[in-house]
Amino acid sequence: MMNNTKPNLTPTPQGRPPASESEGRRERILDSALSLFAGHGIARTTIAQIAEASGVTSAMVHYYFGNREGLLDAIAAERLTPALAYIFEGFSGEVLADPRRMITELIDRLLEAVERMPQIPPLWSREVFNAGGLLRERVLSLVPMERFAAASRALSLAQQEGNINAKVLAPLVITSALALIMIPLTALDMADRIPTMPPLDKETLRRHALALLLDGLCPQNNREEQR
Repeated sequence: MMNNTKPNLTPTPQGRPPASESEGRRERILDSALSLFAGHGIARTTIAQIAEASGVTSAMVHYYFGNREGLLDAIAAERLTPALAYIFEGFSGEVLADPRRMITELIDRLLEAVERMPQIPPLWSREVFNAGGLLRERVLSLVPMERFAAASRALSLAQQEGNINAKVLAPLVITSALALIMIPLTALDMADRIPTMPPLDKETLRRHALALLLDGLCPQNNREEQR
């Protein structure tokens, strides 16, 4: 996108780029780091590789983020946290009152977030789900736990009222929904080797996840075809 604003002719202190240029470099570094971390893993990605992919020097990466830990903090806070917030912000009071609507909203928002940021599934699998993942503690500290807890309470209440399967462990429903989307997208290269596996596009995954979750969660209410 072209910047049509007039250039700032005020001299900039030596060694410090103008604000707009600086912000652009910083964003490029974050985007490059996100892609490299998703593709190769954090442990196998060097600052030099991130710098080269961003078109800057390693010193410039350190200038913006201090060190590797600072870069990981920024990835968690500025890339993954907004995605998590979007996924869980659909749990409003009205939605929480309807378990079928809650699960459908969660799956739709999750798929939308992944469509916007395809790096989420491999990062989640390798660096968050994995006990040794380098984003695990950072992301867990940023997950909107109050919304997660509210969803679990709503599902437990619906279960007590006989509206969802009594055999379901309510606190695991949200985690199961996440896994139904994240795991297949993480293993796309494996899925391609299975002759009977259809292409795992967004709509196919949506139908599959909702069929499993809604038929298993609310079988008595789910006889109509999912859109």
